[in-house]
Amino acid sequence: MLYLNVDGLNEHGDRRGTLCRFTRVVGGGIEAMASQLARRRSIPLVEARTLLAVDLTVAPAPSL
Repeated sequence: MLYLNVDGLNEHGDRRGTLCRFTRVVGGGIEAMASQLARRRSIPLVEARTLLAVDLTVAPAPSL
């Protein structure tokens, strides 16, 4: 999973090996995404932020 935030726009992508499976550009930033996730799942905003958090220091899982 790729996550890139530039000037309030988020780009999300998913890959399998060297093949890009999909990309999405989302306006509003990560906070807007967290707010929407919290509303849709009826969970606290802090929990939604945790679900969206990405630790880039962890090595990716090997490709299948």
